[in-house]
Amino acid sequence: MSDQIVVIDDDPINNLICEKIILGSAFADEVKCFTSSVEALDWLCKLNPAQYPRVIFLDINLPIMSGWVLIQQLQTSLPGHKIRIYMLSSSASLSDQLKAESQPEIAGFVVKPLTKLKLESLL
Repeated sequence: MSDQIVVIDDDPINNLICEKIILGSAFADEVKCFTSSVEALDWLCKLNPAQYPRVIFLDINLPIMSGWVLIQQLQTSLPGHKIRIYMLSSSASLSDQLKAESQPEIAGFVVKPLTKLKLESLL
C-alpha cells in the first residue's frame, strides 16, 4: 500500500488546506486531491491494490455522486480494499456522524477544517 492520501472535496480551497496540513505533518509522502467523486472513483479503479492510497478524506456533499454513494461504489469496484476512509465534512449533523459510525468501512468522521491536531488524533 502506498504512503499516499487522497482528499475528495468539491472545494479546491479545502483541498489545498488539507494538502498543506497533511504534508506539513509528515502524515504522508503525497496528497492527491479531487474535486469530483466521479473522477476520483475512475482514478482509484485504475490502480492495482499495491497502489491504493492509505487514507481517503471524503466530503459528504459532493455534486453528481455524494460521499455516501462513492463509498458504496468503492465496495463494489474495489472489494476487500484496506483503505481507511474518513468522512470530512462541514456538517456537524448528528445524523451524518451516526451514519458514518454505523458503517464499518468508515474509519471516522472529521468536522472541517482539517487541522494538525485532528490529523494527529487519527494516527
